[in-house]
Amino acid sequence: MKNIKLFELEELKDKSKFQLIEEGIYIDLSIEEEYTGHLMPIEIDLEKEDGNQYPLEDILDKFCVDIEEEILVDLTNRKMKLLFGGDLEDLQALKSIIGKRVYNETYLSEEGKSLIKLVIE
Repeated sequence: MKNIKLFELEELKDKSKFQLIEEGIYIDLSIEEEYTGHLMPIEIDLEKEDGNQYPLEDILDKFCVDIEEEILVDLTNRKMKLLFGGDLEDLQALKSIIGKRVYNETYLSEEGKSLIKLVIE
């Protein structure tokens, strides 16, 4: 995954439903709980080896976020636009991948087992 960036999602501009918290992060005003309902739209370019979505699943696990909506999944052109949801702090941490390349790398453990780790560079 590369060319990771925030993008504007028109529906999030509706100030009667969403409030901008900080660049790229909104809160859904229909949710009354203080720590939920945060949203962040991110666009991703997939690399050839990203045919499996393990890097994406690992991102969800690492940053404790969910995919609230798939805005665009165009595997032919290798582009995805996703609306991530989670706690404010988790989405703020997720912003650390903006502008970086993210992929899985296989390595051998001390026991000789083949394992996969998430790399953010």
